[in-house]
Order: sequence, then C-alpha cells, then structure tokens
Amino acid sequence: MGDSLRILLIEDSEDDAFFVVRKLRRSNFNFAWERVETEESLQTMLANSSWDVIIADYHLPGFDAPTALEILKESQLDIPFIVVSGTIGEGSAVEMMKAGAHDYLMKDNLTRLPEAVRRELREARIRAERKQAEVAMRRQLAAIEAAINGIGIVQGDTYLYANQAHLELFGYKQSEELTNKSWKLLYPPEEVERFEQEVFPLLEQDRAWRGEAMAIRKDGSTFIQGLSLTLADDNLLICVSRDISEGKRTKAALQKSEATNRAIFEQAGVGINQMDGVTGKFIRANRCFCELLGYTEAE
Repeated sequence: MGDSLRILLIEDSEDDAFFVVRKLRRSNFNFAWERVETEESLQTMLANSSWDVIIADYHLPGFDAPTALEILKESQLDIPFIVVSGTIGEGSAVEMMKAGAHDYLMKDNLTRLPEAVRRELREARIRAERKQAEVAMRRQLAAIEAAINGIGIVQGDTYLYANQAHLELFGYKQSEELTNKSWKLLYPPEEVERFEQEVFPLLEQDRAWRGEAMAIRKDGSTFIQGLSLTLADDNLLICVSRDISEGKRTKAALQKSEATNRAIFEQAGVGINQMDGVTGKFIRANRCFCELLGYTEAE
C-alpha cells in the first residue's frame, strides 16, 4: 500500500509479533509498528500517537483483548481492532465481535489477515467520511435553525424539513405539523397551479427562481410571501421565504401618497415651483405657475 500506516500490536511474544509483521510486509503493506503488552503502555500509546489498525493477541499475562478493547472504547478513538489468537474458542470470538472487535483470526492461519486489514481500513475511512459529513450537516442545520428567514426542504411534494422561522411564518409550532405534509397545503389552488405550470419549468431550467406568492397560514389567513427556490443536485428543493406583506403595503401607500402629491401639485389653482437651493434653477413648476410667467413647462 502506498501511504505509510501505523499499526499497534498488542502482543507479549516478540516472535509472534514479527510473524504478523512479516505476513503484512509480504502483502506489500508499508507501515511502521509498535508493540505493547500492558494496559498502561496501551493507554500511553493511544494518548500520544495516532494508529490506523490495532492487532491484539487474545491472551497476555495479566492482560487480554477484551480489556484492550474496553480501553480503546474509553479513548473514543475509531481504530479497527483485529483479534488474533492461538487458543480463542468460538464462543469467545463471538463475544469479542459483539463487544466491538472488527475481526478475529487464528494465529496458525493468518492467510486472510492482509485482506482483513485492507477491509477494515476502507471501512474506517468510510466511517470517518460519514462522521465528517454528519458534523458538517449539523453545523448547517444549526445555521439554518438560527436563520431569520424561513427555510424549508421539500422532496417531491413533501416537506422533509422546516426551520423554526418557516414554521412560525405559516403559523405552526412543531416541525411534525409540516414534515411529511404536502407544500400545496400552504397555497390556494390558483397559486399551486401557477407553481406547477410556470415556476417549476423555469426552476428545472435555471435551477433557481425568485418571486412572490400568496400563502396561507394555519389559521386560514393569507400573506404575501417573498420566495427564493433553489433546486439542489439531489433534486431537493430549498425554499427560503419571508412575509413581505407589510413591505408591500408600505410601498403601495407610498406610491399612493406620491400620486396624490403629484395631482395636488399639478392641479393647484396657484403657482407652485421647486428650485435647486444651490444653483437657483427650476426643478419643476406646475401649470398655473408657468401660465403666470408665460412659459411652457418644458421651458
């Protein structure tokens, strides 16, 4: 194997340790190794060095593989633990496997030791990658839970996940109220039809869509939802949403106020103008003001 491994042997016999080492060397393993034969030395090695594989004899004077396995568990290190013995019975072997050993072999037949080591190294690598992915996922979920905007994850028609902000946006308290439910429950029929006929085709094409929708809360009240949809590689739909009803009302009121002010300005029976305080130039003037001076509005 290309990369150098670190193998820890729990063995009281130097001859047996060298026998295991030779077996692995002949199978093209590139590794450094150490041998321990007491609980204290095992604890020291686990605390001070990193190891890829542990190969343990079952019986040692004052020490044994079950005790070594317990020490490994207490260290919370995920290291493949392979038992070899010349005397282990089937019952003891089964108990070791139940306790967490990854394999066991007889010393007089180590033919499959190299493959057992390769297999357990692969499995350990898979476990490490899975653990890293789970840690990353937990961090992402923590960030999602802390988000101000509502975030939901949908697969097909069904909610897989909704953060607290998303639940509260629609008037729900518990995630179970939305999980495994259809997203269609949150929209009137005409909006569902618009999503299916207009939005989803664009989403399939562009992988993202941003817009607005009329949504329904749990109590039946409606609100205008600002919505951002992203189609992930695994066809999960990531939905980020917020209530923009107040913003829409404020904008509409502002537009109405501006329109009213323009109408008053234009229709006033007295001359009104607006000038730049720095240059003294006219910015605008109403019709009555222009007529008083004999100019057109353009002039």
